[in-house]
Amino acid sequence: MTTLKTDERSTGLFERERELDALVARLVEVRERRRGGLVLVGGEAGAGKTALLRRFCDEQPGSIRVLWGS
Repeated sequence: MTTLKTDERSTGLFERERELDALVARLVEVRERRRGGLVLVGGEAGAGKTALLRRFCDEQPGSIRVLWGS
């Protein structure tokens, strides 16, 4: 898996590198164990949850299946 370095990521999210890195780490764990996983993201309205998850999904290779619910 190729992980983009923080300075290579496109702009648009402010101070979300830690959260993006946590999501990537979880995906790496899922791949290593070859078992699915679940991530819940919470926060106040307007905190950037959707933008964070869209950015994360956009950075993943096309072979990753993402199920999105709300």
